[in-house]
Amino acid sequence: ADDNTIGVRGRECLLAFVDELKGQIESRSGTALDAHLELKYAYYPCGGRYQRHVDGGINVDNVAREFSFLLYLNEDWIASDGGHLRCFDLGGRGGQVDIAPAAGTLVLFKSDVVPHEVRPTTAKRLAVVGWFHRHVGEEMPVDETKLSPLALAIMDHYRSKGQQVKLGSA
Repeated sequence: ADDNTIGVRGRECLLAFVDELKGQIESRSGTALDAHLELKYAYYPCGGRYQRHVDGGINVDNVAREFSFLLYLNEDWIASDGGHLRCFDLGGRGGQVDIAPAAGTLVLFKSDVVPHEVRPTTAKRLAVVGWFHRHVGEEMPVDETKLSPLALAIMDHYRSKGQQVKLGSA
């Protein structure tokens, strides 16, 4: 088989896996993940990192990121390669947990609940990153006079594209 055939089969396997994961999440959480799936390949070069953040909190066109996942692709990963996923305040208990980005490791969490970051790498770091979305109902209007300049800028950005925005808290 040529490289293109292998790549197509790999994507088909990935999409079948993600579809099965979605079904398991819906079954166990009771949440209908009835909006689009967002997927990307994430590559971090040596020294790469990603600042602490939360994936949820801003909903566009009444669609919210509900669950985030990472599937690591780093074969022969060793601790000195770095690039750990650091999750903060799990279960409201404070503290942090570091998760090694070794090939085959799957990490799944609620998008609007778990603050996380990618620690600096000393080797290339590869992962499939994705977000399952759901439709959310209409919310009460937000008092825009109480929003930060950043929140206002984000709202203006999406409104300029004709999209609705719902702000939430994490």
